[in-house]
Amino acid sequence: MGYCDALLKIVKELEARFTERKIRPNKKDLVIDTWKVEDVTVKKSYSIFNCEVEVVPDLNTYVEKDLLIEEGVLTDEEERILRKLSDKTDFNFQQYEIEHAPTDRNILITAGAGTGKTYSMVSRVAYLCNKAADAAVDISGEIAMITFTKDAA
Repeated sequence: MGYCDALLKIVKELEARFTERKIRPNKKDLVIDTWKVEDVTVKKSYSIFNCEVEVVPDLNTYVEKDLLIEEGVLTDEEERILRKLSDKTDFNFQQYEIEHAPTDRNILITAGAGTGKTYSMVSRVAYLCNKAADAAVDISGEIAMITFTKDAA
């Protein structure tokens, strides 16, 4: 099976599971409602909120064995691999670091317009709410997020 065939298989499986739950991808977001699965075309990546799949044809030059990263904790080797993949794909290692920073730290994000600040902040909240250990339960009591645009809010 070629890389694009494997990616298409993953995308079809994700969409089937979303359909069961009445969730549909809309650009890079997820929307809850009803929808009909149609033919999907993918190129080298597939991205929806909090899930990104990339095709990396020469992946074996970066990774020698399967890699599982839990709770964002990286070994030096895993960090090296993710940084290399960040250079070759749409994966953004700086956003990853923000999303998975230690939970005992406050984070201030400053960057230019359209660089992914809001996406990183929302992904950070999703990470904090879905952690296996010490997940945020009282979101409004535990998490404060300040932004300056109506769309981001």
